[in-house]
Amino acid sequence: MKHRLHIIVTCTLRKTVEAPRALSLGDVANGSVEQRWGQWVRRLKSNTVKSTKAESLYAGDHWSVAKTLPVCADDAGFDQRLWIISTGYGLVCGQTQIRPYSATFSPRHSDSVLHRESSGDSTAAISQWWELMSTWTGPNPKAPRSIQKLVHSDPDASYLIVASASYLTAIRYDLLNAIKALRCENQLAVVSAGSKDRELSQFLLPLDARLQPNLGGARVSINVRAAKWLLKRTTVPLDRKRMKGQLIRALAKSEPLRRNVNIAVSDVGILDFIRGQLVQTPDTRFSPMLAKFRQQGFRCEYSRFRQLYGRIHEERHG
Repeated sequence: MKHRLHIIVTCTLRKTVEAPRALSLGDVANGSVEQRWGQWVRRLKSNTVKSTKAESLYAGDHWSVAKTLPVCADDAGFDQRLWIISTGYGLVCGQTQIRPYSATFSPRHSDSVLHRESSGDSTAAISQWWELMSTWTGPNPKAPRSIQKLVHSDPDASYLIVASASYLTAIRYDLLNAIKALRCENQLAVVSAGSKDRELSQFLLPLDARLQPNLGGARVSINVRAAKWLLKRTTVPLDRKRMKGQLIRALAKSEPLRRNVNIAVSDVGILDFIRGQLVQTPDTRFSPMLAKFRQQGFRCEYSRFRQLYGRIHEERHG
C-alpha cells in the first residue's frame, strides 16, 4: 500500500472563469468579519453560476506549477491528494466543484478579506475568516473543512503545505492544532519563503529568493517551484529533515542576492507605464510586465500592480 501524501497549496486570484460581481468579495457590504463572512456564504449558496472543478478553476504562473505537484508526487511513489487553501471556500479538495469567485487574504486588493477593515488587528481578521470558513459544510459536506480535521482523518499520512506568508498567517492556528494530531512531526513540511514564526519554525523549510535563478519563473511562484524541486528529489515517506538539508546545500551554492536600488512609484506613474506597454504590445500580461517594471529599477508589490493593471483592462474593455 502506497504512503499517502496530502499536498495543500495556496489558491490564486487569477481564474480560468471570470467571477460574477456577486461572488467578488469587494461587493460584500461593510461590517465585521463575521457579518461579511455570513453574507459571503449566503451568496455562494444562492448563486447559480456554473461550478468548475477546483483544480481547473485557478490560473497563472503559480497554479501552472501547483497543478504539476500531484504528478511529481505520483512519480515519487506517493498516493497523493491535492488540497487548496481557498479564501472564498476554505479548505477544498482539488476535485471539488466550486463556483468562480474572487477573494483573497492578500492586502491592498479590492477583494481582500482586509479590504474594508479600517482598524483592528489584520492578523486576527484573516485568522477569524479562516476559522469561520472551517465551520461551513462547504460544497462537499463529507470532506474535512480544516487542516486539523484532515490530519485527524489521516494521521499516518505525510503533509506538504505550500503557502504564501499571508495565507500561512490565516491558517496558522488551524495548522498548530493539526500538528498535535500527527503521529510523527517529521511527517509535515511547510514551504513558505520569507515566513518567520517561532511556533512553526521547526516545520518551515529554509527558502529565499537566492534560489529563484535555479527554480526559474517569477518570484511569486517560488514556493510551488521549490515544492516541485523537492518532490522530484524526495523519497517515501516524506522526510522534512532530509528536505531541509537539500535546501540548505542548494542555498549554500547560490549567488548572494543583488541589492538593487528600487525606486517607489506613484499609482499614476505605474498606470502610465502600463498604458505605454500595452500600446507597444497590446497582449502583454501583467506578470511579465511587472518583471520588466522591476528590471528597470522600480518597486511595486505584486497585488498592487495587478490591481492597477486590472483598472487599465477595465478602461480598455469596459
